[in-house]
Amino acid sequence: MAPRQDALIAAFHGEEDKEHNQMPSIIGYHHVTDHDHWLGSDLREKKFGELGVTNIRTFTDPTNSARVAVSADVPDLPAFMAWLQSEDGAAARQATGCCWTPWSFSSSRRPGPHPQYQRKAEQ
Repeated sequence: MAPRQDALIAAFHGEEDKEHNQMPSIIGYHHVTDHDHWLGSDLREKKFGELGVTNIRTFTDPTNSARVAVSADVPDLPAFMAWLQSEDGAAARQATGCCWTPWSFSSSRRPGPHPQYQRKAEQ
């Protein structure tokens, strides 16, 4: 795992947010080689859906269509980050034309696996 992603995952582990019992939302920013292909691909919903990711939305920089973002609700951020760095994640990025760098990431809170959503997945 790359040092940057190690630090990112470590930063998101912390005490559970007891005040807000909600699934964390993320935003990932990156570049793409072909905007129309990236936007039209159903691979993002398919692969993210396998990880329990919901509420997936895409965004495009109005001044540079090669700069895009994805927002979503992610029940298990460490599992999601591990998938992004897996061979399957790399293949999905390549198939949709995503450039891994530069890549940045933001979250609505410091999540680990969210207990409420983890229990639902186990049932």
